[in-house]
Amino acid sequence: MIEASALDANVIEKATQILWRIADAEAKIHSSTREEVHFHELGGLDSVVDIVGAVVGFGLLGVDEVVCSPLPVSHGYVDCAHGRLPVPAPAAAELMKGVPTFAADVEGETVTPTGAALATGLADRFGPQPPMSVETIAYGCGSKEFPGVPNVLRLFVGQRSGPMPGIEGGQGVWADAVAERVRLIEANLDDMNPEFFGEVVTRVFEAGAADVWMAPIYMKKGRPATQLSALSAPDRAEEVARAIVRYSTTFGVRISDCERRCLPREKALAQTAYGPIGVKLGRLGDQVVTASPEYDDCLAAAGQHGVPVKEVYAAALTAAREQVK
Repeated sequence: MIEASALDANVIEKATQILWRIADAEAKIHSSTREEVHFHELGGLDSVVDIVGAVVGFGLLGVDEVVCSPLPVSHGYVDCAHGRLPVPAPAAAELMKGVPTFAADVEGETVTPTGAALATGLADRFGPQPPMSVETIAYGCGSKEFPGVPNVLRLFVGQRSGPMPGIEGGQGVWADAVAERVRLIEANLDDMNPEFFGEVVTRVFEAGAADVWMAPIYMKKGRPATQLSALSAPDRAEEVARAIVRYSTTFGVRISDCERRCLPREKALAQTAYGPIGVKLGRLGDQVVTASPEYDDCLAAAGQHGVPVKEVYAAALTAAREQVK
């Protein structure tokens, strides 16, 4: 029905992709194939309308990114074509693998397979609401009543300027320092060949860490060791932890929640006697309070002109300060 419709090609592709994800989840549970699985309630016209309508709706909103909060996992049972099943239903549980969830002290179904497929199929990432200027708020209310908990889905639509400030390379202008929740992942390494540290740091950054560093420590019996630390957005913490465990010699990691304050950053070119040098500027309101020339640019210019890197760095810093006065 979807493929034969007059809908936009992007809508058809996304909607069928979400339906196939449900089919794959059902097929895995039943040890079958996506072509042989029976959708039962999921294959009804109302579910098709739900999925297509959601895809069309997000298209009409013109959003560039969808961020979803962690999904509420309840307890109890639900009656379906297979009889009575525990919640979340097997298909919903399969579809929620790999995304953040939290335990909701509610008896009954809070995330259906269709809901799980839509949330995981439409969301670009999971986590807290990003810094944004909210323009519109919409509410969808379910008919089922949960004691003490509103059965409400809420959608915020708004604007934010560019990538999130504070993350390396992020840009944007806010009136004050940006606060964001991050996770700190750490491991103590006392038996690893130091030659391996370079690869570990590279792999941890590739897994999504915003920052990685090492510090010398002493462990029990006075053994010298290295503490490896990484910061990441909450939705990347598990991938970062896996990278640390996979590429280092540790048997485990510590994960803790933190909050950090970051100056919004913008990029500029400082015109120097050695050529243009990239500079990162940190603003607090309308005032530039810190500037940092890009080391790689300074190194390249220093080699080209046969001068020490520190001279190029100082020239870029001076030029940047003059330009932003």
